[in-house]
Amino acid sequence: CSDKTGTLTTSRMAVNALWTCGKTYQDAQIKDAKQLPGSTVQELCNACVVNTLFKTYLRKAANNLPVYCGNDTECALLLLSDSLGHPYDGIRATFRDDQTDRKVFSFSSDRKRMTTIVPVGKGHVAYTKGAAEIVSMLCTSYLKEDGTEAKIDDRVRRELGGTIESFSKQGLRTLCIARRDLAAKTDRNDVDAVEKDLTVVCLVGIEDPLREEVPGAIADCQRAGIVVRMVTGDNIETARAIALKCGIISSADPLGAVLDGKTFRTQVADAEGNIDQAAFDKIWPTLRVLARSTPLDKFMLVSGIQASEAGPVRQTVAVTGDGTN
Repeated sequence: CSDKTGTLTTSRMAVNALWTCGKTYQDAQIKDAKQLPGSTVQELCNACVVNTLFKTYLRKAANNLPVYCGNDTECALLLLSDSLGHPYDGIRATFRDDQTDRKVFSFSSDRKRMTTIVPVGKGHVAYTKGAAEIVSMLCTSYLKEDGTEAKIDDRVRRELGGTIESFSKQGLRTLCIARRDLAAKTDRNDVDAVEKDLTVVCLVGIEDPLREEVPGAIADCQRAGIVVRMVTGDNIETARAIALKCGIISSADPLGAVLDGKTFRTQVADAEGNIDQAAFDKIWPTLRVLARSTPLDKFMLVSGIQASEAGPVRQTVAVTGDGTN
């Protein structure tokens, strides 16, 4: 069982696709600030940078290329801001880590999002980023080219859903970045009161390239009779695309080869969260990819396979990943 980010992939993340103000931009267009609506670029960069951890930063190597320090996904957002002509350290100088009234609702594997509240003028602005399919559903409006906001109608909702699906099928980690001007009466200590009626600033598709040696290594494992399973927090379409690229699955695999964590838990656990081994044994032999997984999902997968008596021999399970896993 292998984690994806930094294990199967390089963790050299970069924003390769962007949706903002009702338009989609690809790679080269993103690097040219003139291609984006001028009245919204500053706010897009603010939304990308303010809601990041200050322990995430970029430094220059001897070859002048940026070295990622901290969270690689956030590094990609800092790099995007820099490329659009708004250096992230300048934005951080304005919105300091010790700023009065600054408040952070940290990312968690359950919430799949993070929110930072900062004072702006006489009020407060909340910036939220996270899993695109989750955060976008908390949004009721989107940013227009002139900097105003428009209501998300059925057409725009379909466009957002289609863009998220398109980015994910390209193997891109897809985030929704949103904002909200908080009313004075909003309880800024209540995350549910803050994270609603948000405005979509942008959707970003972040590429995390496969390590060059991974497809060959997986093929070697398969020839040796070792089944490789990928466990990731990415959404199911992104996970499927990456698994296809590295050879963990093929187009001929059954639908059950790829599951998300919620479906997995529903099918293999009882009401108390304990493994139903009989139900588990019907699923794990064909399961190859577990997407949108939590730490508990990883534990259930490994312990369930270890406990299984299905098949001619008991299974030995090895787990690989970064320090977090």
